[in-house]
Amino acid sequence: MTSPLASLRHSTVPLDGQTLAVYDSEDGDETVFLLHGFPNSSEDWRHQVPVLIEHGYRVIAMDLLGLGGSDKPLDVGLYTVAKDTERALLVLDTLGIKRVHIVCHDRGTGPGWGITVTQPERVLSLTSLTVGHINAWADAADTMEWRERCWYMLFFQLPSAPAAMAADDFRMFKQWMRFHPEAGNWAAKLEDERGFEAGIAWYRANANPEGPGFDPLPNVRTPTLILYSPDDQYSTTEAVLRSTEYLDGPQHIVRIDGTTHFMMHDRPDEVNRHILNHLSTYSARP
Repeated sequence: MTSPLASLRHSTVPLDGQTLAVYDSEDGDETVFLLHGFPNSSEDWRHQVPVLIEHGYRVIAMDLLGLGGSDKPLDVGLYTVAKDTERALLVLDTLGIKRVHIVCHDRGTGPGWGITVTQPERVLSLTSLTVGHINAWADAADTMEWRERCWYMLFFQLPSAPAAMAADDFRMFKQWMRFHPEAGNWAAKLEDERGFEAGIAWYRANANPEGPGFDPLPNVRTPTLILYSPDDQYSTTEAVLRSTEYLDGPQHIVRIDGTTHFMMHDRPDEVNRHILNHLSTYSARP
């Protein structure tokens, strides 16, 4: 089956000494900027792209460094949240986009929230899937439930982790993904041990217990929608719900039952409905 992303203009944008894959529908009254997570690429949004275009939005998606069609360097210093945010802003600047709605998931929430707090005047609305305000995430990281669910962040610091995950046709990786129906496709895109090492460089840059950690972010006034699953295998409900302490603007935190961490695949119709409602509520269209 042909991917909906095939209908978008595909370009490779040289930024920060690296080349990023960018997809752009080019037409639309307002722009929705899609930022995916690990372990996939902009293909994560294949159920959302056609619906957004149908409703008149311009869609821009980028493959984050180390994943998808973007370059895959192994220099961990290139993968900080600050660097992800900087590159995402450069993509918008290169395309001449002044204001956007941001929809993000997993690793993509780093630049999603990052743009929202550093350049709030550019963000009409923020939709964050599975991850709340980074301060709430940091608060929850001090609980045993969070440590038990997020063991992989420590495991990925080990030099042997990529080889272990990629061995035997990515057997351990597929187990870690709970044999999600998409796991085989994700493994194929990671390709091999080196591809997996590039893919987890974000965790080594941002979740190393011996690293500097995250600086607290300011409170957010941008209209924010957070979608979460109580059955998320890789985070905790508390890490989302405590976001209310850091949201000063319109906020909507919505529980999506019967889904995994990858809700855009598991319940696309429900996810799309919430996204479209949020976009239309905070549209700047006359």
